[in-house]
Amino acid sequence: MVTVMQVIVLDQHPMEDGRVNRHINYLIEKSVKTYRIHINRSDQTLSEGYFSTFGEDGYRLNIESATIPFKNTLRDEMYLCTKSFYERIRIAIKKLNIKDNINTIIHVHDPVLLTLAVKLKLTKFDSAKIVYDRHEVYESKKDVGFLNMKIPRIARFYEIVARKNIDGIVSVSQEHNASIHVLFPETLIYTVQNFPSIHEYDKGIIENKLINIPNKNIKLIYVGSLRNSHDRDIDLLLKIFEVVLNQFPTAHCYIGGRCDDNLRYKFSQLKEQYEGRFEYFGEMPRNDVVKLTESAHIGFLLIRPETSYWVLTSPNKTYEYLICGVVPIIRANVEHVNDYSNCSLIFDRYTPEGLIIKAVIDLLNDTDRLHTMMEDAYMLSKKFIFENVAGKYLLLYESLFRTNRMDPII
Repeated sequence: MVTVMQVIVLDQHPMEDGRVNRHINYLIEKSVKTYRIHINRSDQTLSEGYFSTFGEDGYRLNIESATIPFKNTLRDEMYLCTKSFYERIRIAIKKLNIKDNINTIIHVHDPVLLTLAVKLKLTKFDSAKIVYDRHEVYESKKDVGFLNMKIPRIARFYEIVARKNIDGIVSVSQEHNASIHVLFPETLIYTVQNFPSIHEYDKGIIENKLINIPNKNIKLIYVGSLRNSHDRDIDLLLKIFEVVLNQFPTAHCYIGGRCDDNLRYKFSQLKEQYEGRFEYFGEMPRNDVVKLTESAHIGFLLIRPETSYWVLTSPNKTYEYLICGVVPIIRANVEHVNDYSNCSLIFDRYTPEGLIIKAVIDLLNDTDRLHTMMEDAYMLSKKFIFENVAGKYLLLYESLFRTNRMDPII
């Protein structure tokens, strides 16, 4: 058994990202020396320089980034490949005093940072192993065509460029592993699903909610991506909310996440029309999301049927609903659909909107059924917690440093 001396985490996710935070917190709990180099493109209120969230040694590099325009996003990603950016990384490594003569894992959470990881391995940490945490599926049957040639998505391009230097991959679903193996045939693959950590939630609050049959002040929630580019069906969500608010005078509907001006206008109209019963919270701190979900009864995950990104996913949101005793309403291609059958409403890709809305209304009209489904969701959640799968991070790291190792796909 090899003891990993240090892990360097590279990411550009928001600081509230659950997957990155669970990963780092787990390493700290296991006494693994952990560094985090955080490329901040989403919150310019954060200070550049040293920081620590869980006990790791972190260094943040701020990059001014426009939120929507494509050409500015492309400009930012091109900057991450420049000499001037690498010089900032080199300075960060020096300030963090990261040793280059011990076993090192460079763990990458964003495909755009794969080229940086490769450069670090080739110029600074020559014996390091690169682990790529593949949060999403980036290959598509409908890649953009140009002159009868397929052009991969930009994230897939970074994977192609770096693939020969990637030693291990962490997937979010075992269902993805066969296709990942085709794309990265010489790479070890371990699966760590997007399960929530049980330590994030207040068991007492959740169980107290479940004791009381929810016959008034029903809370329906969605917190997450609100931008069309991410394929969430916010239009259908708002239709459901309006019908519920009209038919159930004590119901409350809450929504959170970053959005554009068009959606913000719609939200303001709903707030004015249903004063005190509809609320848009904007971009929410993680602790506030947890508290809201703990108090909720029904939560949504609705994907647009026309999206090109209809792939099997393992969304943390659905598992968070379960652990909080919230009934998931799902129109998406998600894992464990058979497990969910007793505690959720699941619709296929082309279920008419009217049938989805009717099913939600029927559930709200049946208090006993709603209560039973909430209890079933909470009981099912014990099967889907981060603590059940977290150990695969270290298993992968140790396997990479083992001589004459076998190449499992776990």
